[in-house]
Amino acid sequence: MKNYYFISSPLHFFIASNLAIENQGQENIAVIVSKNLDLAKSFTLAIEQVKGLFQETVSLANDKGLGKIQHRREVMKRIDVLFAS
Repeated sequence: MKNYYFISSPLHFFIASNLAIENQGQENIAVIVSKNLDLAKSFTLAIEQVKGLFQETVSLANDKGLGKIQHRREVMKRIDVLFAS
């Protein structure tokens, strides 16, 4: 079973981490959707510190400096790929 955890704030991060610990026998995927690029990077770094908590981390933050419409298109493509499997 795959569990997707959408993280956009520190509270979401803590809740997702606790739920991932409870579901260690399953595939846990962290999806970072924070608009704040620095906060998104902080979440990614924190997740990388704990090996095995999340099997995959996907950041949907606008780290490429794209315009609003271009960024939304890219996010939708990435979400399609993520849920296609």
